Amino acid sequence: MEHRNLVDDKYRVRMTVVLAARGNPGIKGFSHLDIPAYEVVVTSIEEASGVCLDFIERNYIGMTHWAGGEIKDKGKTVGFVSHNGRVWDLNNHEIKTLFPHESMLFVQQGG
Repeated sequence: MEHRNLVDDKYRVRMTVVLAARGNPGIKGFSHLDIPAYEVVVTSIEEASGVCLDFIERNYIGMTHWAGGEIKDKGKTVGFVSHNGRVWDLNNHEIKTLFPHESMLFVQQGG
């Protein structure tokens, strides 16, 4: 999955999702998971969920190392994506997406 960079101003979409992972230098073999936060432009919460799941899978990120998922609309935080791809509003209520995260994994894997 190719992602558009936030600094590419030809895209006028202002919804973004934060991708990041926290390593744990105290646990041997997990310090490499320290990936500084960066934002990726998305067009929907469904895409935000898929982008997060793709990032998690490509980088072998476990639940305890997932530090991304913040969804922003025009710079304002509007929700979060969990490690499992589920999307939550600011009151911790699940936002039902058009495509359940299981279906998005199936499509991403070419299924």
